Amino acid sequence: MLEPWQWALVALGAFIVGLSKTGIAGIGILPVAIFASVLPARESVGILLFVLIAADIVAAALYRREADWPQLLRLFPWAAAGVVIGTFILGRVDDTTIRRMIGATLLLLVALVLLRRRGQRRDATVRPWA
Repeated sequence: MLEPWQWALVALGAFIVGLSKTGIAGIGILPVAIFASVLPARESVGILLFVLIAADIVAAALYRREADWPQLLRLFPWAAAGVVIGTFILGRVDDTTIRRMIGATLLLLVALVLLRRRGQRRDATVRPWA
């Protein structure tokens, strides 16, 4: 059973998932860390997947007229394959390894966000000598 502070963190993580659907770059990484710190690794992955899918369904319903449906339909088989592969891996890996995988993935994603921002800043900078 979760403590009230853990429920609050899980609710905050779910709220941030919704915020990430608005296009705020990099914020989608935070719920992964929140869920993994509050819940056991295997359960955090499963619950977060459910929250992400629910958020995608709500976003698609709200923006159905503006959605690029052919693009979304092209992505669906890859997303489904990822869920199947993830299920296969989670069924065969212990909790410690899953925590390490989550940590490594988070570090990689943070590095990618920082590199992307650095590249955007460099592109936006006007050099007087150029």
